[in-house]
Amino acid sequence: MMTITKLKKSISEQSMVDSFLKSSHFRTSLLYTEVPVFSRCVDVVLLNNKNQISAIEFKREKWREAIDQVMRVATSFDYLEICVFKPQHEELRKDILSTCSFMGIGVYFINPTNMKVSKVLKPQKNKNVWKIQKKSVIDYLGDKNQ
Repeated sequence: MMTITKLKKSISEQSMVDSFLKSSHFRTSLLYTEVPVFSRCVDVVLLNNKNQISAIEFKREKWREAIDQVMRVATSFDYLEICVFKPQHEELRKDILSTCSFMGIGVYFINPTNMKVSKVLKPQKNKNVWKIQKKSVIDYLGDKNQ
């Protein structure tokens, strides 16, 4: 039988994204992958029915890197979120949630054994959105729909 650690290492970031996209959390939102923002791509962008956008970064292991990545594009989005494997240890879960709560970042956990997605922390509204850049991202998403 494969250990959880080995299982996590065998699952790609793309598989995490695929499970996330298939999740039932987003029935009223549009989801886009690999959206260019500045000189990088955001793993998933969520556009809700209120014209608000969320940047969601995925990491298999280094959750702090997911935070760093989402913070680099923060001025373009109403909400910032990360999606990581659910830690086995309660202390690590608390650390992730505490850090993200302090920064206003939402958190999704993926269970590596069944790839079920759980939203465990709602993001706080970003008060420092650069409206011109946000419009640029939304315009790009609109162009992708045509």
